[in-house]
Amino acid sequence: MKLFKRLIFLTLFPLLFAYPETAGCENWLKYEVIRDGSVLSYDKDSIANRTRHIKQIWFKREVSDQSREILIKRMKAQGFPTAGYDKLSHHIVLFVINCKEKKYKALSTADIDINGKELFRNSSIEQPNWEDVLSDNIMIYGLYEAACNPTP
Repeated sequence: MKLFKRLIFLTLFPLLFAYPETAGCENWLKYEVIRDGSVLSYDKDSIANRTRHIKQIWFKREVSDQSREILIKRMKAQGFPTAGYDKLSHHIVLFVINCKEKKYKALSTADIDINGKELFRNSSIEQPNWEDVLSDNIMIYGLYEAACNPTP
C-alpha cells in the first residue's frame, strides 16, 4: 500500500508544475467588471514574493459573450485557429509585478473553455519587456493594487 501511494504521488506531483493554476489558485476575488461585461479577478492565495520588490499574481478574465465574439473576429483576421473558442470561458495569466518600479509582465497564459478544456497555453513567454503600470489600465492597475498595496 505504501508503494502504491508513492507511485500515485510521483505520478501526480509533476502535474503541479505542468498546470500551476491547479496548485491552489482557488481564492478568486473579483475586482472589476468591464464595459463588455467581462469579469476581472485575481487569486488572493497566489500572491507571492519573487524578490523583495517583485510579486507574482494569477489573473483571470471571465469572458463575456461580446468579448468572445470580438476575440474570435480578431483571431480569424490574424489567421489564428478558432476551434473551440465559441465555448471560451476565461483566460488566466500569471503576472509578475515590480512594485517599486511600477512595472509588470506576463509569464504564462492560458485560454480555458466552459468544460475546463485548455484551448491555448503559452508558458514559455520569451522574456517580455517590462511594461509600465498605468492607472488608466483597469486590469493591470487592479492587479498592482492587490499585489503591492494589499488591504487586510
